Amino acid sequence: MWLLFTFLTTITWGVCEVFYKMGAERSTKYTHLRTGIFIGLVMGIHAVITLITKNTGFHPINLIYYFPVFFLYMLSMILACYGVRFIENSVSSVIEEFSSVITASLCFFILGERISGIAAFAMALLTIGVVLLAMFETRDENNTPKDVTKKMLIVGIIMAMMYALLDGIGTFLDVFYLDIETSPLKYVTENTIEDVANIAYEISFFITAIIFYIFLKIKKEKFTFKGEKNRITTGILETLGQAFYVYSFSGNDIIAVAIMSFMSVISVVLSRIFLKEKLTKKQYVAIVMALVGVVILGIVGE
Repeated sequence: MWLLFTFLTTITWGVCEVFYKMGAERSTKYTHLRTGIFIGLVMGIHAVITLITKNTGFHPINLIYYFPVFFLYMLSMILACYGVRFIENSVSSVIEEFSSVITASLCFFILGERISGIAAFAMALLTIGVVLLAMFETRDENNTPKDVTKKMLIVGIIMAMMYALLDGIGTFLDVFYLDIETSPLKYVTENTIEDVANIAYEISFFITAIIFYIFLKIKKEKFTFKGEKNRITTGILETLGQAFYVYSFSGNDIIAVAIMSFMSVISVVLSRIFLKEKLTKKQYVAIVMALVGVVILGIVGE
């Protein structure tokens, strides 16, 4: 079943990235926090449903123990949502997939896991593609919207890279948290550990959403549900992906991480179809180079 959940996670989050972009209007102040509110709201609802319908034995202390993983994921998500306002989703999603290189590198240097030559080549290809894509994105002023400055482009690139770093570390930590033998979570069993981790994540995000809402109220920013179809959809897809995600680590962790790197392929294709994104030839070359690295990683399962 873990393989099925891995594929569901990949598809759901690949589609979700498109809605992130659709809800990230440059003209809307604190758009990233608004998106975070809807994500937290949907996750809170799902957490309550899980608590009512499943006997998970969830203990509130796990909100504290799981907080490091939650914080890394949440912060990476908010930063990416902030940065995608200024760059194309096709560019952002590919740069964000560099997180798989971060995770693999941590597994190699810290856990001493072996990486095959072809996997190392794939990671190098992905790295070069991401670097070139960042360079082309900030230098090609002819392909940039008139209301986006070069400074904004750089911010967008940096935010995508910060996502890759934080998400990569978070994924690395999740390998420990979702393993019953190494997990610091309390009062869990092999049958409940995924649900407990997910509930802790979702409740934490719900609390964060409340904090974001209070911040907007302090800033006297108007907040309504009207015209928020894209952000609501983002919240639903993000929550579904998260629910699938925790179960994907109940099998082969390395293969799960590799398969999920395919979500960038889905995101790029959908961005071209539905967002009508137009990139330069150089950017397409860099994207193809990076995606080839992603595909190889997925095939070799490392």
